[in-house]
Amino acid sequence: MPRLTRSCRQILHIAIVVTCIFLTGSVLYNHTSLFRSRSDQHWTSLSKLSPVDTYKDVIQTYWRNNSKVVLLQKEGDAYLPQKKDEEKNNHDPLRRGVTYWERESRDASAKIGNQTSDVKVILMRDFPYYYEIKPGSQVFQGCPGVRSCTVATDSNVPADLVILFSINSNSRNYMNPPPRPANQMWAYFAVEAPPHSYSSVLGSPAWQLYFNWTMTYRLDSDIRFGYGIVVTKSSDSGSSDHKTYDESALMKKIRGKSKMAAIFVSNCNDNAQRLSFLKLLKKAVPGVDVYGTCGSLKCDKGSNSCHEMLERDYFFYLAFENSHCTDYVTEKAFLTLKYDVVPVVRGGANYSSLVPPMSVIDTSAFQSILDLGRYLQYLMDNPTEYLRYLRWKKDYVIVEPQPLPWCELCSKVHEAYKQRPQAYVNVNSWWVDGTCRQANDLHLYGQF
Repeated sequence: MPRLTRSCRQILHIAIVVTCIFLTGSVLYNHTSLFRSRSDQHWTSLSKLSPVDTYKDVIQTYWRNNSKVVLLQKEGDAYLPQKKDEEKNNHDPLRRGVTYWERESRDASAKIGNQTSDVKVILMRDFPYYYEIKPGSQVFQGCPGVRSCTVATDSNVPADLVILFSINSNSRNYMNPPPRPANQMWAYFAVEAPPHSYSSVLGSPAWQLYFNWTMTYRLDSDIRFGYGIVVTKSSDSGSSDHKTYDESALMKKIRGKSKMAAIFVSNCNDNAQRLSFLKLLKKAVPGVDVYGTCGSLKCDKGSNSCHEMLERDYFFYLAFENSHCTDYVTEKAFLTLKYDVVPVVRGGANYSSLVPPMSVIDTSAFQSILDLGRYLQYLMDNPTEYLRYLRWKKDYVIVEPQPLPWCELCSKVHEAYKQRPQAYVNVNSWWVDGTCRQANDLHLYGQF
């Protein structure tokens, strides 16, 4: 049998996938426990033939022109059309955990959002007092463009967008979703890691296909909101923390430091086993001071004087997260970066995508805890090498805490009616499944 050319093979693959689509009415995933479908066997056979990218254009064409649900997953990852303005981009990336609703309770041609409403109402539902959310439109003043929005905190107020603060697993107020108008959008909001924000309630069938957007610290959120952001000084709009970079002053400050590292810990029994790691690090190198409930030293970490002491006396701050989860980087790192001290980070994030280059020391970059300790000692003994971890301040500034992205929210809710309807099949699955891991570095102490 003669060998097929690459183009012929691709045509054959496309013919197969189109045939399967029309035979089954939809393309569904395999390798997941959420759903089972009569089309599993078709998708399994297809996944063996070629990567899903081969069929992306065909799938998207079918998705745009048919009223069936298209849901793709391969080896645990979903490839689904990401919400974007299709008029501007006809090659939307396919993304994880999202489907486009087209079911009996909603018209297949309906679009989310209300095109006729001039003022969009954004309801911040169940947000704690410390967010200091005030009803009204004041937070939108200064937003580019002429679009108008207003904030509400009363759940009885009709809203275009409802942002639900993550609820705990014991909340009985949300056993069933509240009633919603046909064009109302819902966003899931969470800033704590899944071990501290997981809700079994939201994983129930009643909540499936209920949330249209996600608003979390994760980079793949529809609206990203984390603990801090990095901006270039050229784009910084007058941050109060803006400092003029003075290398000679920095070197003088470095030479005045006398202590190795400090950490503030109040949770003594966390998933990341921070105290166990600290015990091994203190064995490797002296001079690791533990403040707070879990240590012998006291300092109010919320006060400026405490951080000024940290900047003055210490070379490093141990910014160890209490959970190792995807993209989870808290104020432990971002707040430290605002001071002239180098964070030593330990967590589940890819820090290179979240902090300035050469700004932190990642414990996962070392083969052993002993190697980490030796490197910290080396930097203490070599001020010029230590300075390299502060030179990023010449080009970047840290904004912490990150303000709520009001302008982005207002713009997004105004544009929603142009988008195809989107909903998360199971927001709990998107938020929890495979996003966190247990600490796995405690056995890597090393050899003297």
